[in-house]
Parts: sequence; structure tokens; C-alpha cells
Amino acid sequence: MIPVFTPAQVAFNNEDSIFSFLKRHNITAKINALQEEQAIATRNAAIANIINFKNPLNFSATNNLQLPVNFILAEAFGGPTGTYKTITLGQQYVSNFNFTPQIDLINPQSWSKLRSAELNIETTRLNNQLTMRTVYETATAAYYNIASLNDQISSTEELIKGATTIHQIVSQKFQTGLARSQEVNNANATLITLRDRLAQLLYLKQQQETALRNLCHIPTSQPMTIHWDKMQAVPQTPTPQSNLLSRTAELQNRMLTSELRAARLAMLPVVSLIYYQGWQKNSNVSFNDKATEWIPSKYIGLKIALPFPPDVNRITASYTARINASIATLNAMQAQQQNETGNELLMSEYNRNVVAWESARDLAQLRNENYQASLQQYKEGLVSTEIMLTALNDYLSATASLSNSQALLMQSRAKIKINNLIQ
Repeated sequence: MIPVFTPAQVAFNNEDSIFSFLKRHNITAKINALQEEQAIATRNAAIANIINFKNPLNFSATNNLQLPVNFILAEAFGGPTGTYKTITLGQQYVSNFNFTPQIDLINPQSWSKLRSAELNIETTRLNNQLTMRTVYETATAAYYNIASLNDQISSTEELIKGATTIHQIVSQKFQTGLARSQEVNNANATLITLRDRLAQLLYLKQQQETALRNLCHIPTSQPMTIHWDKMQAVPQTPTPQSNLLSRTAELQNRMLTSELRAARLAMLPVVSLIYYQGWQKNSNVSFNDKATEWIPSKYIGLKIALPFPPDVNRITASYTARINASIATLNAMQAQQQNETGNELLMSEYNRNVVAWESARDLAQLRNENYQASLQQYKEGLVSTEIMLTALNDYLSATASLSNSQALLMQSRAKIKINNLIQ
């Protein structure tokens, strides 16, 4: 018999359990880690590029199939004056091996690029934190939406039971002539509406669960449960103190300013230390002529490379870098203001949701009392079907409002927590 393995159940009880799971399983977090490794590798390459060590090895084997012919005065060989003699100079088989190491002693552009690479690591980390903050907020919103929908589904199922009882009672009264057909129809319409509402809630819950599974990378075959505790009082919430947006923009500004400096320094000369060592073997017999030896040669010196006239591409790069640096400066100024107003809006949103939840809690309590009392009185024949159905619909609306207001309040609180946590 082949054993069947069931994936372990994933349970989320609060936003902290969401955060912990995302750190370990979210694909975006893994991509961010790779991007940071890439930025570090770029920085290491910039360090190596400061000296720009080069050591090209060259080997060539040339067979001069036809050597050039030269003319010299014949009288040098005892010939008549004014005449020329043809001779062939050179070797047919020439082998050459050499290496020419070079390092840069002064390279201002490389120094500036190293600083840009170091700033790029910090910028990458902050950008990744901004990305993860969005992921955390989206996942937390889905979690609280699912929890709210679970409450609404439970209350709707309970109200369907109550509506079924009402429908049974009014149907019996109608058969005995104590109720009108309109009352039966209203009771039946309320029951249909509640069942339709339940189907919509289940569909919305499925949508939110799919979104949460995608963010947390949870396969559909793995069970997932959502639980929350109903609030009895407003939880304490810290003051928003996030400055991630302004820090990211400021680092971006510094990095692009460094890129501008590097583009301008590219116009300066580069001083390099060069060395050459080579060996050459010449023969008119063959490449493997053992009668000839390798002839060594070497030299050492300094090389100054000056881009003159200036390269058009470098001039264009410098101009583009200047524009980018100016834009980054403006973005940094705007980000600082957005950071301050963003923190204020977070606190304002939280306070608004506190008031909404307190109102929804009190209203739900009143509507519940009315519904329970009306249901008991309806069973005793003391209130009409119309009053009973009104109490049921009011209670349904109040419970939905309470669940939604708690979800919004907890989302706004979690958002503040996330903004303060991810800095």
C-alpha cells in the first residue's frame, strides 16, 4: 500500500503569525535576498576595478610565406656603381609569446563608482523593505478580511435558522387564516436574501483566501485556518514613526549624485603602471627549429590615458546623470513631506476606525437585544411578521457593520505596526 502524506495545516491567529510565515515562504522575500547579493557582487567588482588589473597573455606563430624584397646599392657587394642588388630580409617562421600586466594607479572615475556601488547596496535594501512592507500590508488586509467574513458567515447562518423558523410560523398562521399571503411572501423573500448573502460571503472568502495563499506561497492542497478574537476594547497602538520613504529617496539622491561625479571624473586622465615581458623565436627552417633560441625582451613604465577629444558618449552620460541627480533631489524633498503626512494619515485613519468600531459595537448590541426580544415575542404571537423581519434585517446589518469595522480597525493598527517595524 502506498502511503499518503497530508501537508501540515497552516494556522494564522494574528498578524505576527502572518509576518513570521512571510519571512520564510514569500517569493518576494527570496527575490529581495538575491537582489541584495547582486548589489554586493557589484560592489566587490567595483573594488577590484579600482586598480583595474589586466594581464593579457599573447602567443602568435607566423609563417611568412613570401618575405618582402629590398633593394640596396650593388657597390656594397663589389658591384658596379649606380646599380642595385635585390635581397630578402627577415625570417620565415616567427613565434612570439608575451604578457603585459597593467594596474591603474590613479583612476578617479573608479573611486567614485565604488562609492556609488556601496550606496546601491543600501538603496537596494531599503527598496526591498518598501516592497516587503506592501506585501505585509496586503497579506494582513487579506487575513482580517477573511476573519471578518468568517464572522459574517457564522451570523448569517444563524439568521437563516431564525428566518426559517419565522417562515414556518407565518406559514402555519396563513393556513389557519391568521396571516396574510404578503407576510408569507416577505418571510420567504427574507430567507432567499439571506441564502444569497451567504453564497456571496463564501465567494468573497474564497477570493481573499486565494490572495493570501498566493502571497504566502501556500498550495491549495495545504489546509489553512484563520482565527481572530473579537475585540472587547480598543487595543493600544504606537504612534506612527516611519521614515522609510524619505530615507530611500535620500539614498537614491546620494547614489545618483555619486553617479554624476563618476561621469564627470571620466573626463580626467588615468595613470597606469605597465610592464611587458616577451620572448621571440625566429627561424628559416621551421617553428620547431632546435638550433634557434627564444630571445627575451622586457620593459616597465607609466601610461597616461587622456580622453581627448572628449568622447560623445561620455558627455551624454554626464548630462543624463546631471538630470537624474536633479530629479532625485526633488524626489527626496517630496518624499520627506510624504513621509510626514503619511504618518499623520495613518494615525487619523486609526482614530476614525476606533470611533466607527465603538459605534458599530454599541449598535450591534442594541440590534441583538431587539432581535432576540422580537423573536421571542413573535413566537408568542405578540408582534407582527413585519416587525420581526425588520428586527432581523437590522441585526444582520449591525453584525456585518461590526465585523467590517473591527477588520478595518485591526488593519489600520497593523499598518502602523508594519510601518514602525520595517524601517
